Amino acid sequence: MATSPKLQKPPIPQFDEQLVNLYEERYLPHVDVVYRFAFALTLSLETAYACVKATYQHAAVKLPSVKHMAESGVLPMLVETCWKVYQDGGYSQNSSGSSGLSSALKPLSISERASLAAVDVVGLSPADAAKVLTWPEVDVRRNLAHARRTLIQDKPNF
Repeated sequence: MATSPKLQKPPIPQFDEQLVNLYEERYLPHVDVVYRFAFALTLSLETAYACVKATYQHAAVKLPSVKHMAESGVLPMLVETCWKVYQDGGYSQNSSGSSGLSSALKPLSISERASLAAVDVVGLSPADAAKVLTWPEVDVRRNLAHARRTLIQDKPNF
């Protein structure tokens, strides 16, 4: 009597428990802020979600170097990664958003929204935002001033 071959279970991937803990302790507490940054860039809940998912996938590769990074450097690294993912991934502004926030941010250029979100949402200084966005600080300050002025003048209804 012939017996059928036993199905072999796929090997269970081995994870470095220390890196998993670093991911949970240093990356995950910032996911909401990174999502808000991505939303300011894309103006779409779904596109922001996709951008953040890709951001965390890219940032996971950097985990071995994060264990030597100061806690204060993790959020700027995640925002920088999100900005690069946004640029490289072909994400764009999605005009389907109908919220007051989407309507308020829509007239701003991407550089103005990125500057505004990096400083006013994420909480980076203009100097740190310039490093994250890889722009001169004067450009970040100029974009920030124009974005704030536009928001004040347009007086959106939330």
